[in-house]
Amino acid sequence: MVMISITDLRTQIRKLADRVMFQGERIVVERNGEPAFVMVSPEDAALLEAIEDKIDMQAARAAIKDKHAIKLDELVKKLKH
Repeated sequence: MVMISITDLRTQIRKLADRVMFQGERIVVERNGEPAFVMVSPEDAALLEAIEDKIDMQAARAAIKDKHAIKLDELVKKLKH
């Protein structure tokens, strides 16, 4: 991955955007010497979203199987009393 300071990003944004868009590069932007964010292609962003969705679904399925879980209507009744 390419790393660049946020200061240098200001002057090179067009060139770096082209590298992300057309070459699929990932650009790590640093602030005070630490990674602040990453420029990625829409395809990479969609892939990350799909991975997050899959992880969320796995967590939801595990929660449904949890024998100690309380159903929403039961929780509402409990909270009303």
